[in-house]
Amino acid sequence: MAIVIMIGLLPSNFSLLLAESGYEAKIGGVYYATLSDAINAAPTGVNKVTPSEKTTVTLLKNVSCGFDVGKSDGSVTKNLDIDLSGYTLTLKPAVGSTGTVSNGIRVLAYSKLSISDGTIVCPDGVDDNIKVGIANYSELTLNDVSVKSGALTQYTINNRGILNLEGKTTVENGKVNPEDYSDSVEFIAITNDPYDLYYTESCNAEINCNSKDVTVGNIQIERYSLSGRLEKGSNVLNISAGTFGEIAVPADGADENVLVEGNITGGVFEVSSAKAFDSILDLVK
Repeated sequence: MAIVIMIGLLPSNFSLLLAESGYEAKIGGVYYATLSDAINAAPTGVNKVTPSEKTTVTLLKNVSCGFDVGKSDGSVTKNLDIDLSGYTLTLKPAVGSTGTVSNGIRVLAYSKLSISDGTIVCPDGVDDNIKVGIANYSELTLNDVSVKSGALTQYTINNRGILNLEGKTTVENGKVNPEDYSDSVEFIAITNDPYDLYYTESCNAEINCNSKDVTVGNIQIERYSLSGRLEKGSNVLNISAGTFGEIAVPADGADENVLVEGNITGGVFEVSSAKAFDSILDLVK
């Protein structure tokens, strides 16, 4: 049976829609079968040097993908801007180091990742094993992104670098308390923990937010003992707007030598628990 298509009745963007139908992502005018292919094709830096220009990867449909940005030792770096274009990115399969393959996305040392305009979902499946939605070891910016936790999620975001929350971004609490949970806070949206860049230099764990439309669940400030460790960076909170849950530290392991710095000049916060760190008061200007 022949099918006759009346050209005049087709939408004006029919050719574009037809061209994009078999692909998950594009960079400029180049189309890629999968989001992973597009990320791998983006320009790279080497030797701990981040590419100066962002590469924009545009999503063309709802996709499932777990991925690393760069390499842990900085031998390969990337500077990516992923435009979700209103679509949903489901984080699977899991990525991670041997024994900890339980992350949806890892932004590794000396790389940068911006994500905008869409939804990120941690799946519920046991086999998917997504315990951490996004692990940021460098610089992550979320703009108008809804990050949703899954049935296994302990930390929706594990922030160990610079985290910028912009636009109408929302970050849900995780749905599972970690095995070493110490009743500091019921569930965790973001854990903020200073980090060593591949065991060579310390950096701060920093959260920046100046948008009144940002909504985040509970933030756990990690302040573990520095004995025998290199993590000598500070916990930094620069918040002038937004709505947040509790800000707390674990009941065990808090170390006063791990500094809490920054400026809190606005925003709405739930009343912190008795185990919340006292120095939060010193940040309010």
